[in-house]
Amino acid sequence: MSGVAWLFYSMLVLLLLALLGAALFFWQHTPARNKIPRAQRRRVVALQQMEALAKRLRQQEPSLDPKPILELPLETLVQKLQDEELSVESVLCSYLEEALKVHQEVNCLTDFLGECEEQLQALKKLRKTERGLLYGVPVSLKDPYDCKGHDSTCGLTQFLEKPAAKDGVIVQVLKAQGAIPFVKTNIPQTLYSFDCSNPIYGQTLNALNLKKTPGGSSGGEGALLAKGGSILGMGTDTAGSIRVPASFCGICGFRTTGYRLSLSGVSSAVKGKISDKLLSVLVPIPIQRYTCQPSSQGHFTQPLSETD
Repeated sequence: MSGVAWLFYSMLVLLLLALLGAALFFWQHTPARNKIPRAQRRRVVALQQMEALAKRLRQQEPSLDPKPILELPLETLVQKLQDEELSVESVLCSYLEEALKVHQEVNCLTDFLGECEEQLQALKKLRKTERGLLYGVPVSLKDPYDCKGHDSTCGLTQFLEKPAAKDGVIVQVLKAQGAIPFVKTNIPQTLYSFDCSNPIYGQTLNALNLKKTPGGSSGGEGALLAKGGSILGMGTDTAGSIRVPASFCGICGFRTTGYRLSLSGVSSAVKGKISDKLLSVLVPIPIQRYTCQPSSQGHFTQPLSETD
């Protein structure tokens, strides 16, 4: 075989291999790309269901004014629910409506936990002595927290359409204490970013300045809490994922000691990785009632003293 012919056949083989490789790549990734629009449609339907529940609860109390409820600090809200000065329906309705408003502005929600309505009805049947510490308190959850029947995506298409088989341990504990998980919130892809954007649900904006990021990776929680769409949120923190959104959004983040709380049922973007995430809590700080400054390590903003 002449050198020219050998070169021709070699190039033809390389071209065929390249075409085969490209076809294989697109064959493997097309299903993943198709999952994104389906996930986006599911979110639209879920938020419509959320709005429908808010309307049903509103019909039960047409004169409900959510503002006084949304302005209550957590401790006071808990006490009023325990004392039945506020109904669980009025509180959940107030936060459903407000969370939807906040989402329209900053794109912070990824899913609605429709089972919260059933949980609400179950809570109403409890005797006072059976009520948990967080009886009737709506709670928002960062995307990686497993909730039965819902995806925990970590912002990755490979985790779409793989709903959790059961609630994670933290979610179970929250429910056992009477809390009502009602939404899941947005995160950056893989969680390893101080921004809050992924190809599935898009960019979340800072509620205090729509030209800015809310931080990450618990950015959806930060944005939702900053505008009062939730009163208590669960996040995670490995290298600032609570502290950064808390700082950027003007809220308080409580970062627990590592492994203090169970990691069972908290998804990780890295398969097989024993996650070193620290489960953390975010709560809004009513700016008019507190003065704030960074901690001595500069980790997160915390309340110092009440002011008039």
